[in-house]
Amino acid sequence: MHILYPLFVSAESKMRKSESQMTFPIRNLSRNAWKLAVTLAFALMAARPSPGAEAPAKRSPDEVLLVCNERSRVSKAVAADYAEKRGIRHRLSIRCVDSAVNADNETVSLDVYREAIEGPVSAYLAAHPEVQFIVLTKGIPLRISGADTGERPDNSPPDTPLSTSVDSHLAALGYAALHGVRKLSITGSARPAPAG
Repeated sequence: MHILYPLFVSAESKMRKSESQMTFPIRNLSRNAWKLAVTLAFALMAARPSPGAEAPAKRSPDEVLLVCNERSRVSKAVAADYAEKRGIRHRLSIRCVDSAVNADNETVSLDVYREAIEGPVSAYLAAHPEVQFIVLTKGIPLRISGADTGERPDNSPPDTPLSTSVDSHLAALGYAALHGVRKLSITGSARPAPAG
C-alpha cells in the first residue's frame, strides 16, 4: 500500500532531512490543505485496482485507424510520423479542404462531411472490424455546420443551423441503427439571465 503524504507546507516552515528519512512539518497545514490531502489519498486508493483484479487488456496499434487529408501537406506529414512511431498499419487518406492552412476550412457542411469524411471512414470500418480507435490528423476539418444533431448559439432562432464536431459524429457512426436508440432534444438548458 502506498501512503500519500501532503506536501503542502506553510511558507515559514522548512523541510528537515535526515540520513534515513525526510519529514514534512504537516502540523502547519491549513484545514483546507488537510481536506485536499485526505481527499486525494482516498481518491488514489479508490482508483487502485483491488488485489486479484484483472488488468485491462493492452491495446494494440492494429486497433487504430489513422485518417489524414490527402490535400494537406501538414496532415500527411503528421500521419507519416505518427504511423512510423506507433506502428500503425490502418491508414486512410481522404480528400477534403485543408483546415491546417485556413481557419475558415475548419468547418464544413453536413453534405461535405458525409461525402469526404464519413463515407470513406464508414467503408473502411466495415471492411476492418478490428479497428476500435480513430485518429484524425491536423488538416481535417473540426466542425460540421447544418448537422442533424449538435448545438446552436444561445438566444438564436430555432432555424439556426446546428453545429457539431467531426470527431463526435465519427464516434457515433452506426449509433442510430442500434435497437431502442432515441434521439433526445434538449432545449432551454442555458442558465436564465439574472433578474435585474
